Amino acid sequence: MAPSSLLSFMSIQLLYTMLLCTLPPGLQAFETGSSPPPVPMRYLCNTTNNASLCMSVLSRYSASPPFTHLQNLTAFVLDLALAYVNSSYSRAQGVFQEDDALSDGKSTLQDCLELMSDCRDGLKQSMRTLQHLNGQGSTSMVGGQVMDVRVWLSASLTYMETCWDELADSKAAHLRSVLHGAARNSVEPLMAMALSLGETLQKPGAASTIYSLSNDIPSQALP
Repeated sequence: MAPSSLLSFMSIQLLYTMLLCTLPPGLQAFETGSSPPPVPMRYLCNTTNNASLCMSVLSRYSASPPFTHLQNLTAFVLDLALAYVNSSYSRAQGVFQEDDALSDGKSTLQDCLELMSDCRDGLKQSMRTLQHLNGQGSTSMVGGQVMDVRVWLSASLTYMETCWDELADSKAAHLRSVLHGAARNSVEPLMAMALSLGETLQKPGAASTIYSLSNDIPSQALP
């Protein structure tokens, strides 16, 4: 190689190295070819039944560098749902202990308390599994763990749906009002979204896929 050509080649290499060093650690890995490029969040949300809600919810998730795995996003959604269920559970406990005007609805309230408790257990178990999920594990191991999560989530949603159905009875109108509907409008879409994300997560390689936390995600209020 001629001296001038060699000098040009070395200059280009030096410039590339300098540029690479200025990138965030996450992007450095992608640039050097050690990992595939991150998937834009909108592609993930487009696989759900409510893409706009998905984008709104996931805009609350933060990480540094701004990349993460699907299991972390799913656990985040479940944590939001759990907060609503916990709030409803605490409200129901207070009503059960203090509101004598609900004597006719005590059995319904007791049922809802038990159902919400079971729902909380399922959500917590799902979150623990997701938070310790090894995306680099074997396909069968990861798939089995994600299937467990999906089963717990389905059961948790069923528990809440049973409570909501009981509150929908005309005789439970006052109780439904006091409990603010047991947060159905907030919990149901979040759990449905988590189930959809779980279905995607069970696909081969999904647990090791990296998603980009885009800065252009629209900020909207949760339901």
